[in-house]
Amino acid sequence: MSKKLRYVTNLDPVVKSGGWSGMNHNIHRILTKHFDVHKLSVINPSQIFVEKWTSRLKRKIGLKGRFPGFSKRRLRAISQTLDLKNDETSEILFFHGSTSWVDVQTDLPYYCYVDACFQTYLDIYHSHDRFMSDDIQRIINAEKRFLQNAKTVFFSSEWAKSQTTQLYNIDDKNFELAYVGTDLPTVANAYDKSNPFILFVGLNFEKKGGHIVAQALQIARKTNPKLTLMIVGERPPQHIIDIDGVEYLGLLNKSNQKDLTKLISLYRNALCMVLPTSKDMTPVVIIEALSQGCPVISSNNFGIPELLDHSNAGILIEPNDLFPDSLSKYIVKLIDDDAFRTKISERGYQQVKQKYNWESIAGIIEQSINQTVT
Repeated sequence: MSKKLRYVTNLDPVVKSGGWSGMNHNIHRILTKHFDVHKLSVINPSQIFVEKWTSRLKRKIGLKGRFPGFSKRRLRAISQTLDLKNDETSEILFFHGSTSWVDVQTDLPYYCYVDACFQTYLDIYHSHDRFMSDDIQRIINAEKRFLQNAKTVFFSSEWAKSQTTQLYNIDDKNFELAYVGTDLPTVANAYDKSNPFILFVGLNFEKKGGHIVAQALQIARKTNPKLTLMIVGERPPQHIIDIDGVEYLGLLNKSNQKDLTKLISLYRNALCMVLPTSKDMTPVVIIEALSQGCPVISSNNFGIPELLDHSNAGILIEPNDLFPDSLSKYIVKLIDDDAFRTKISERGYQQVKQKYNWESIAGIIEQSINQTVT
């Protein structure tokens, strides 16, 4: 008989949008299918107003702030809300993420799924010199202890796993690669050469490289005037929308069946998806595109090379070569070289079927938990 598992998260698992919330939805879903998830704890107290605005004001005037999301008071509030002392039924804990839970004290065996440690997150999305070094180190030390005491830490990529091992200088004996997946049905691509379009999907237009994609479109249209760009996600600046061949389709909510169907159709019919991102971890949109046989052009950085099988299932561009002319060259190659496009389309499609799907990930998690809990 399976042990009673309590799932702890700061996001509602009902929401199945992209990125971290999509991972949360699917991790909860597969755990519920394979374990006795008898309790769900969604814990996300508001940041403390004074701490939040004091830190913001200090940084605005050039002083160093603290991290209000992971302040001592908020982390304590999270731990108190979880209230493990009065939980007499749970036998296993599973945390979505790690940094929010570092103040939790428990004798129960626990597991977590992460796409990056706090320091990796800080390195990519923030500037160290804008925050107090003692505050950064406090959070790092607490997370290090939390990860070391976990039965298993499941990582979405080898890159994230290696980053954590190196940055925190800790043994990875309880670290395991679980990958990231998609729950979209895998289908063969239906690209129509008579109506070619490239697809950009991103909640942060600038940091995901949207401007570069729009400029690459303009170059590629000089020889391929029918080529268009479909943009999904954050609304781009008006001067981008005004470019000939650009169409902004808005935000598509994958929790809404109509929006999900539209997104799948875009993946299925696109020439390719282009994501020259400069701020990322393991972008789920790449897996989604591959699942529909849509070739992907992206950055040779973060966990992306693993998702594209080190360029066998897509096109990787070096970070120092992420310019519109480089991007347009590969877009045109996909238009002109049918054999090349078909090859990477099929490789990406097969890779998702075999590796980057949530049922395969469920098997990895289930086996590890069964081996480490008596």
